[in-house]
Amino acid sequence: MKLQVIHKLTLLLVLALPASMALADAAARGATVYGNYCVNCHGDIADGLQDFQGDLDAFRVALAGSDDMPDPSGMLTEEEIRELFAYLLAERAGSGP
Repeated sequence: MKLQVIHKLTLLLVLALPASMALADAAARGATVYGNYCVNCHGDIADGLQDFQGDLDAFRVALAGSDDMPDPSGMLTEEEIRELFAYLLAERAGSGP
């Protein structure tokens, strides 16, 4: 029984590792997107990140702009939006690229 649990945990770790590496890669690419589109207004410290809740749908709504922020969503591909989202998640967690 104990050996089965160890095998299951090992499999889980092996399967999770590529996902975490992919997330780290996406966050690194998101840092570039942030630098290209966001840093001029939000600065190096991602001003406004304190309002970021980690919800991709809410993030898309926020990207639609407001009175204070232009709408960059038309300039970003879906992949870039996901990468930017991954970057902000990593920044919020304190593990940015």
